[in-house]
Amino acid sequence: MTLTVNGTREHQGKRVLKPNKGNKWVLVNTTIVNRGQKPSILPVVAFQLMDSANNQYEVSLLAGALEDVKTPTGQINPGAEQQGEVAFEVPEKAKGLKLFFSPNSSECNASNTPKSKASSTLNCEPIVVNLEQ
Repeated sequence: MTLTVNGTREHQGKRVLKPNKGNKWVLVNTTIVNRGQKPSILPVVAFQLMDSANNQYEVSLLAGALEDVKTPTGQINPGAEQQGEVAFEVPEKAKGLKLFFSPNSSECNASNTPKSKASSTLNCEPIVVNLEQ
């Protein structure tokens, strides 16, 4: 899988769907291409955000539920690309944001047993992209 970050934007929320007080939603627009030979499922847990103080942020499912936010997750067939936005809730003062993309996270976590050889054939290192804020 390859990842391209096309840009970021902030989302204020709509009606009752809003970030918690003192926080903001940061949406990262991505394009993901399946360079493999078989279909691949891309879960939301493949994405994580980190700030300059090493605080980690998971995907905000609440922000992802907004009608104007299309996530790039789901099945991607070989050679196909999927574009969408991944939303994170971060403090308004968060700086130095980095996106971590681990497309094989579920397989890598399952292969952490000594008897498994899957980890030697998988790339378990995340792709890290610095986001300009």
